Amino acid sequence: MTKSILHAYNCVVVSLIICLLPMVSGCVSGEVYPQEKINGPFKSYDTVLRNTIMQRWHSLLDRGKFAQHKIGKIVLQFHLNYDGSITDIKVLEDGVGDEQVAICQEAVYSSAPFSRWPKDMIRMVGANYRVITYTFNYYK
Repeated sequence: MTKSILHAYNCVVVSLIICLLPMVSGCVSGEVYPQEKINGPFKSYDTVLRNTIMQRWHSLLDRGKFAQHKIGKIVLQFHLNYDGSITDIKVLEDGVGDEQVAICQEAVYSSAPFSRWPKDMIRMVGANYRVITYTFNYYK
């Protein structure tokens, strides 16, 4: 089996939960878009975002940045800005340790910049960024 297939069996459940931020004061939308059910008004954009981060994460895992990984979950939150840049990344949950967190953070940062938001998206969000919560699940 190739490394990529092994990683698919060992590490591959990444879910994306997107909280739309229509107001800078906080997230007021109750909508949640898991990876397998990204629907919302930004479906195309969010699918590219998810796939790009996931591909980058797999690429970093394939490069063997660590010998053994722990089983657990990492939850990152960041701002996706209207120009496609990523800022304000935070670790909300670390169930596996610093080394695996660093790989997840690198997967997000090195995937950017994403495409600039379409005008309709800027208008609908009503702010110059969205808060994105991205969950990486490590399994054996």
